[in-house]
Amino acid sequence: MKRGVVIVFSAGNGHYSFPGQMPEIISAGGVYVDQNGTMRASDYASAFTSLIYSGRSVPDVCGLVGLLPHATYISLPVSSGCEIDRENAAFDGTTSTDGWGVFSGTSAAAPQLAGLCALLLQADPHLSPGDIKAILRRTARDVTKGHANPASDPKGVGVPAGAGEDGATGAGLVDALAAVKQV
Repeated sequence: MKRGVVIVFSAGNGHYSFPGQMPEIISAGGVYVDQNGTMRASDYASAFTSLIYSGRSVPDVCGLVGLLPHATYISLPVSSGCEIDRENAAFDGTTSTDGWGVFSGTSAAAPQLAGLCALLLQADPHLSPGDIKAILRRTARDVTKGHANPASDPKGVGVPAGAGEDGATGAGLVDALAAVKQV
C-alpha cells in the first residue's frame, strides 16, 4: 500500500491468516447467498481478532464462499480428470472427468474483491489503497445471519454476524455496482 498497490488476501478457512490480518491489507472473508437471495456468514471462512495487530479484526469485507464441510459453491472449469476434478466429484455433484470443479473458500473470495478493486481503479486511477478499502466497506451489503468458521474462534463456536460491521463478515458482502457508483 505504501507504493499505491492494493493488496487483497484471504482471511483463511478455519485458520488464522497472516498476511490477511495486516492492517494495510484488504482481508477477504465469506458470505453464502442461497437460491432465494438470503445472505449469511459462511461457516467455512475464518473470522478473528489479530493477536499481532492491536484492534485489527478480520475480515474487512466478503466475497462469495460456500459452507462447511467442503464449501461447494462456485463452479469453475478445471482440466478434465485433474486432481480437483477427480477428488471433488465425490461431493460436488459433478463427475470425475467432466472438467468442472465446484469449490470456494476465501482464496476464491480474494480474487472477487481484487476484480472489484481493479474496476474502481479503472473508474479513478488516482484512488489510494485506503480510498478503495473505505469504498468497499462503505458500500458493502450488511449480513446479519450466520457465523464464521468455528475453528477460527477461540470459543469454538464461530464469530457471529450481526447488524452493522461485525467480526464474522466485516462490513459485509461487497457490492460492485454500489462501489463503482461511489467513484
